[in-house]
Amino acid sequence: MYILQLESFLKVRLLEMQGDNDLLTLSHLSESTQSIAAMLDSVQVAKSLISDPSTQHLHNVKHSPRFLDHLVSTVEHKRSLIEKLAASQQAVHQKGKEALEEAQNLQNKQKLIVEKTKELQTQIEKDISKKYKNRPVNLMGGVATL
Repeated sequence: MYILQLESFLKVRLLEMQGDNDLLTLSHLSESTQSIAAMLDSVQVAKSLISDPSTQHLHNVKHSPRFLDHLVSTVEHKRSLIEKLAASQQAVHQKGKEALEEAQNLQNKQKLIVEKTKELQTQIEKDISKKYKNRPVNLMGGVATL
């Protein structure tokens, strides 16, 4: 609060000194103008440091037990979320491995089924050929397209 008043006072004083065109006091005021400008810069730097969010945060941690309790509960909540997400990630990774293994098993089974079906199809072609005096028989479609 007081730093804002000091900043405002220095700004007004600097404007008054810069607006004064009296030649007698010009040399005397030039040094004063520079010193006022330097003070104003220092006050503005101090104000920016005080109003910095990290400074406000540290002040609240030091002087407010309620704020500190809230901060601790937030950190604990985030830690529990991290643990849950890590467990979930491991579960998803495990399910991915299982799905990959199952896909490989199913591909092997599919290959076996296709082979057995082709054998069955050739046996059926032979049986039909025997019934029709050994004429060549070709079954169309089915596993032959795979």
